[in-house]
Amino acid sequence: MVCRIRQDPSNVSSPAAFRGSGAAAPNYTGVGNYPSSAVDSRPLPHSGPPSRATRRGAAGHASARRVQEDLIAPLIPTTSSHEIPSSCPALLELLAARPQPAVVWYGPEGERVELSGRVLQNWAVKLIGLLREEVELVRGATVLVDTTPHWKAAAVVLACRALGAEPRITRRDAAADSAADVGADADPALVVTDRPAAWERSPALGDAELAALSPGLLDGSWAEVAGEELPAWVLDVSAEVRQHPDQLVEPLEELPLPALDLEALDRLDGLMVLEADAATTASSVAADWARWALRGWTTQTAAELLSLWARGRPAVLVDAEPGGPQWERALADESVG
Repeated sequence: MVCRIRQDPSNVSSPAAFRGSGAAAPNYTGVGNYPSSAVDSRPLPHSGPPSRATRRGAAGHASARRVQEDLIAPLIPTTSSHEIPSSCPALLELLAARPQPAVVWYGPEGERVELSGRVLQNWAVKLIGLLREEVELVRGATVLVDTTPHWKAAAVVLACRALGAEPRITRRDAAADSAADVGADADPALVVTDRPAAWERSPALGDAELAALSPGLLDGSWAEVAGEELPAWVLDVSAEVRQHPDQLVEPLEELPLPALDLEALDRLDGLMVLEADAATTASSVAADWARWALRGWTTQTAAELLSLWARGRPAVLVDAEPGGPQWERALADESVG
């Protein structure tokens, strides 16, 4: 994909440096303080180790970020004959060498964010460092991922699997919308959520750590996006993750990728992922697809993502209703069918 953001190279660390000529909705490619093209996705900056209290207390004002979309080309799956990795460390190594798209996210407000394999790997490595240091996440622990389909949540899934933890995606619907509903019987070591207020006083949290996952690309803290501070005991992923190095401090165990029936994935160009209920609604449309498959945002799909990336295929995450503008845009832009 050729999709660039206009920026002032003399001030790449400032969000105000990103100016364009008036695209109505953000269309970001890359990650960190400077979005980049899918061909040259630079890693998140490592800005040193300020104290956790200082980082938690920092509140910012979201700057207007207007970007210009030059061209969006359909996703083209890689056909290289690389050996398919069978372990999490091998998958991270493969992703680090891939400038092609691994995740494309369409947000409810018209956003589009694309991560290359190397940027996804960079996020995962930083999250591994964060989860090791701040949460002391261990092999076999359950991590409840209480978010809508999102590229940051996909990176969390990858990081958890690499550490041997079991990410479990919650289901949100009219009958299960409170923390108590989605967290019942989970007994997690960690809850990663985009609605931390619902969990702060919930008995479903139990003894688990709570981490807030803000949705923005350039946000430096939860407060910058939500306009309210988190309690000091809640882990602010956006504020903390950039402080961790781009390389693993200690090696990972050679943990295998999830055991799945992979024959269907071998025939696909990619996966389109929606909220579970929305995926059910759109199933009739997806029935006519030849090279793509539709999935709900579930624990099973989270496991499939790793095997999908191991095969050089992208995942398109859509946080929007089927039949709406973002859904139609995603189908057209990514040549889903």
